[in-house]
Amino acid sequence: MRTLRTARRVALVLAIGAIVTGCGGGSGSRARTDAHSCGSSHWLTIYSDLPLAGSDRFDMTSMYNGEWLALHQAGKHVGPCRVQLESYSDAAASSGSWDPGLTEQVARRASSDPSAIAYIGDFDSGATATSLQITDASDTLQISPWSPYVGFTGAGPADDEGDPARYQSSGHNTFARLVPSDYTQAQATIDFMAREGATRLFVLGDVSDPFDADIAQLIANGAPAGGVTVVGYNATINLETNTQPQGYAPYALQARAARADAVVLGGRPGPGALALFAEMHAMLPHAKLFAPSTLATPWFLSRLGDAAASTYVTSPILGWWQYPASARRMKRDYHRRFGIWPTKYALYGYEAVEDVLAAIQHADYQTGPAALLRAFFEHLGRRRGVIGDYTIYPDGNISLSRFDGYRVGAGGKLVYVMPVPVG
Repeated sequence: MRTLRTARRVALVLAIGAIVTGCGGGSGSRARTDAHSCGSSHWLTIYSDLPLAGSDRFDMTSMYNGEWLALHQAGKHVGPCRVQLESYSDAAASSGSWDPGLTEQVARRASSDPSAIAYIGDFDSGATATSLQITDASDTLQISPWSPYVGFTGAGPADDEGDPARYQSSGHNTFARLVPSDYTQAQATIDFMAREGATRLFVLGDVSDPFDADIAQLIANGAPAGGVTVVGYNATINLETNTQPQGYAPYALQARAARADAVVLGGRPGPGALALFAEMHAMLPHAKLFAPSTLATPWFLSRLGDAAASTYVTSPILGWWQYPASARRMKRDYHRRFGIWPTKYALYGYEAVEDVLAAIQHADYQTGPAALLRAFFEHLGRRRGVIGDYTIYPDGNISLSRFDGYRVGAGGKLVYVMPVPVG
């Protein structure tokens, strides 16, 4: 899903930031005020933007169907408010990958719609970097079912300069995510490595994708405290332009010379990542290759070839049996409604809509942006949801910190190894 050239993408993200900062929302901003309460004469609109085409379309469609199911189970109402869901796909037809121009269009549509109550999306962190600068300027609540890039919610050593302020031109946070950030995932990955016997780690980061690569530096920073020695770190590989195994031979030779018994990559799934894994496995056949959850796509895992047997994945997506009973009820309801079984991603779309409806209720049905944001971040409290019991903090992070460790099996299927809780 992450195949756009980063130079173009980052340029567009920065350009959007300049436009939003200069306009302060401009004439396209919504006209809703905090004095407005909902009645029966109009609808509130939840916008959804996900990449509904391409290699991950089944998971993304399952997520959207989860959103739809939550709203329909509520009868499209919360108190006196009537709520509708407006879905868009920001996946380009030619590539199946999210497209920044499409993402921008949806974010601007939501930000200028007086009926908009929330924006669910985006999935990819790069897409959220595009949309968030727009939605925040209009004080639109944005809930991402994914987007673990740390810089959306706080400043850190792996963030781009100016984060998170460049996503908060409104002067306050309007964003939340339903999975732990890359900072938490880095801790889980280090723990998984140590429990799998890794002691000498070689770290690689993709310079062409800063939003997916941040986890490489976070792992490199935290590994020594977790009992794993970093024997090499290179954050300048380019998965966008280097797509042949031989292009990664110098890095594989460095890892072998350093006697690395583990390698981790921070980057997006694509031909470059496949080539890197193939070359690392060929040169270091006994080393464990660790992949963060951004690489855990069906397209990538099913194409690993011989490297699959050496590949380990850390993901916040758990086994069905590890979610609460309400998740399994939702799974059965989904099957009755759609005639197929959902993937676990449906839980996160379902939960996002549930959170929006709860925020409307906690706001006493005052639907102005400030009232809704205050209700969401200050009064939503502890949630007992289909993804577990959790709290969303004022900075937008979620209290969930449970991961699972997997190996890659036949056909790219993830094979459960162990739970990896953090904290």
